[in-house]
Amino acid sequence: MFNSNKGIIASVGQTSNLLGGMLMKVVLLSGHLSRKRLDAFGEQLKIIASKEGFSDEEGITIVIMSEGGDSQKGLKLCEFIKRASFKTHAVIYNASSIAAMIALSCSSREIVRTGELAFHLGNLNISLADIDVSAAGAVNLPNSVNRAVVEMITKTRAAVKDLSIGKQLLHQFSISGVLKLTAPQCEEFGIATIMD
Repeated sequence: MFNSNKGIIASVGQTSNLLGGMLMKVVLLSGHLSRKRLDAFGEQLKIIASKEGFSDEEGITIVIMSEGGDSQKGLKLCEFIKRASFKTHAVIYNASSIAAMIALSCSSREIVRTGELAFHLGNLNISLADIDVSAAGAVNLPNSVNRAVVEMITKTRAAVKDLSIGKQLLHQFSISGVLKLTAPQCEEFGIATIMD
């Protein structure tokens, strides 16, 4: 576990399921998700999954309370979670930006009644003079553009488009670049169930 004044990278615990007597693997993902924090979190998932007696079916519960962070490293973590042989279950208190994308990568999701799932496209400042349009009409961005930001924008836009949120919210997102979903909305759209 790595503690700092910005939150906890990963805290692993086993909580007893009183009804079934089984143990559940729990990892906390909180605070600003720096590259270092996301690396440690990914390693923690691998360590838990490699322990003797770990069940892919039982999986790992990821508790998320984060405003987001490093999108490039976060997108790699999303791909790892999607490809993992074990199940992942997100418990969402607040998941914004790349933390929301990590939550969507999980096999299943729950959200606390006061929780929020928020997506944003970020900012990409480009001068029109720097954009090159080929004779065929292809737009080429300047080399100075951060490709990781472009990838995050593209993947966030695709993830939100795949959600069944309705035309009005999708239109709002395409105009503002921001989408904040409350727990009741997450449940209504089938994104996450509300925890009781």
